[in-house]
Amino acid sequence: MREVGPLIISREILRQLSSTAALELKPEEETKLLDQLTGILEGLQVLEAVDGRDAPPMPPAPAAAVWRQGDQPVPSLEREQVLSQAPQERAGYFAVPTMVGEEDEG
Repeated sequence: MREVGPLIISREILRQLSSTAALELKPEEETKLLDQLTGILEGLQVLEAVDGRDAPPMPPAPAAAVWRQGDQPVPSLEREQVLSQAPQERAGYFAVPTMVGEEDEG
């Protein structure tokens, strides 16, 4: 394993990051987040120190294999079959609850 210097995140850097992300953190939230980020960075340091040049390549992820196969057209489901699974149906469409602040058109 090779040596890697410490990765440190300061409270100032955390405040810059939270400002960029439009987060408003309380002091106790900053402390908790700093502890969590420090743990993540320490874990990354362990990985960085591992010499993986002789490691065998990883097999492709299953999602990547599906993506490479391409899309195959298949027949659509019948409207009645789909609507039979809807919690509510209105005029041939799924009916969903009204969102807060919206008028009910039904």
